[in-house]
Amino acid sequence: MFLLVAACMLILACMYVYVFTDVASTVDAFRIGNVAKHAGGTSGKLCDDMVSCQFAYKDIHNASHYSDVCGDKCLSQHDQDLILDRIFSTIGATNKHCVEFGFGYGAGTPNLSKESFLATKTITSGLNTHKMIKQGWYQTFFDAEYSNEKINLRKATLTDENIVAEFENAQIPFDVDYVSIDVDSVDIWLLNGLLRGRKYRPRVISIEYNGNWPIDMPVTCRKVWEPWTSGSRIYGASAAAIQIVAQMYNYTIVEIMADLDIFLISNEVLEEKCNNAGTLPSFEWLGEGQVGRPVHATCDKEEAKRRLVDFPLALQGKEQEASAKALEYVKQLNSIRSVKGMGEFCNLS
Repeated sequence: MFLLVAACMLILACMYVYVFTDVASTVDAFRIGNVAKHAGGTSGKLCDDMVSCQFAYKDIHNASHYSDVCGDKCLSQHDQDLILDRIFSTIGATNKHCVEFGFGYGAGTPNLSKESFLATKTITSGLNTHKMIKQGWYQTFFDAEYSNEKINLRKATLTDENIVAEFENAQIPFDVDYVSIDVDSVDIWLLNGLLRGRKYRPRVISIEYNGNWPIDMPVTCRKVWEPWTSGSRIYGASAAAIQIVAQMYNYTIVEIMADLDIFLISNEVLEEKCNNAGTLPSFEWLGEGQVGRPVHATCDKEEAKRRLVDFPLALQGKEQEASAKALEYVKQLNSIRSVKGMGEFCNLS
């Protein structure tokens, strides 16, 4: 009889714990979600909401630069739409605010109405955020030349020093869901400037990278913006340089497109949403076969000497050493390509 009573008490206790835990977890989910919305982070893990995350899918990851997996379904330049769909279907969105600058604006952009923007199939070569906006997201665009209040395109020359102030002036949430960077020049400096003060913590970031550089060469263009010359191999930053910034500010690279964009997710989001956050594919695995491929056809030696720098040394303000180190990387890359019969990256003589 005693054992029967004890067993019943144990069952009732377990039912109480189960009900209480379920209610508490719902309350905590609401509380933590609101804290994250306003503070740009999370104070705990919602274990019941965690899933096994996958961001690098074979169909996209193994696709070449010009092989679109989603075809006409994408409004972006290539498969960025599909990657973003898969990312946000996994981690969810909070404020549904997206920011994009540096790519996709044409001479007709200042005259577009919001209706025309939504109805247009492709904005110039394709915005990463276009499909999101069609799905109800709120957007902020920045451009050095154009402005258009109807689509919230703000005229501003972003630098690593003013980017946070410009974001604040535009009332962009500190935990903005998505930021897309593609300026073909000072991309990594803008990323570093945005994250440096740790005020802004975008949940997801994409940034174009220079796919010519091997995975162990942290090379970038210097901090001074210059326009990209069509067909030039001198633009942006290497994947290795972007990986340094990711590690500096607690982000994880979750996908590398061949020749195009790198996608990063904040570690706070991964730890909250993914029960396999610590075992996602490594940077090296993601870069294999994607990074260090010939991209574009020309290289002006004077431009290379003037603009290329080693990112870690440049961060330290060692400009001469940074330039010299970058030119060493150019020579190494020339040798690597010669052995593979690919032709030099840039003839410096």
